[in-house]
Amino acid sequence: MKSFLSACVFAWGLASLPAAPASAEEFIDQFSFLGPRAGVSMVAEDLLVDKETRAFNSLFGWVMDVRYMSRRNFEGYAELGGFLEGVENGVIYPEVWGYFGFRQKAGFGLGLGPSISVYGVGLGIAPSYSFRLDRLLIPVTFNTVLTDGIPRHQLHVGFSYASE
Repeated sequence: MKSFLSACVFAWGLASLPAAPASAEEFIDQFSFLGPRAGVSMVAEDLLVDKETRAFNSLFGWVMDVRYMSRRNFEGYAELGGFLEGVENGVIYPEVWGYFGFRQKAGFGLGLGPSISVYGVGLGIAPSYSFRLDRLLIPVTFNTVLTDGIPRHQLHVGFSYASE
């Protein structure tokens, strides 16, 4: 629980960083959200596959998305991603998800969709914020997946770079 709280405090600290001086529309249109992701996962005991698996696991993966709508201050997107979870426990649990969502061009977003993993098929709800530091985009997502009504929480961070 300590690690999870530390990760949340870190994400909150990132949220207090000032944004780069550029208009919101210019910012989002230059970036692709395609890129690597890393984070932590907190799994409820009811979902653990075996007793040797821990409740906290690392996440390593990749995310790609496509914008399907863009209006002045927000855009719609479809996201496909995958994680390898639990490498530090000596096992690799794959996870794949597909979300549809909206995000403000200023950085806030919300995605919703199915998630498939060894824990079962669940519904994912993923609020996010994308920080920008000059031409670097740092999306931070707090994902909650409900599998049979039992929540599994993930906090992951990634990066991508703006095109010219």
